[in-house]
Amino acid sequence: MKTKKEKKIKQRKEINQEEKQERKKEEKTIKCDNCDNLISRGATRCINCSILHKFQEASKDRPSYEQLKKDIKELKYYTTIAKKYDVSDNCIRKWLKKYEKYS
Repeated sequence: MKTKKEKKIKQRKEINQEEKQERKKEEKTIKCDNCDNLISRGATRCINCSILHKFQEASKDRPSYEQLKKDIKELKYYTTIAKKYDVSDNCIRKWLKKYEKYS
């Protein structure tokens, strides 16, 4: 037969194990900064939010979508627009494609 002390010790061990498991579960649930989806441990954003954030960061140094459309109407050629912004004509095409995809 078990004594009262042994029973209490066993109960405390079980409680401690349950608390540890709960803490581990809490530590594992990391959420995205933007949309609160569950993500992996080292990440700060989910994949979709990460892609959108990278696009927004990259587009700070470029003209707006409206400005590019206006330039296309006025200058007509991608090469002349590219010279204006000191980039390649292919870069202008890619900017437009990304603006259409993420905006």
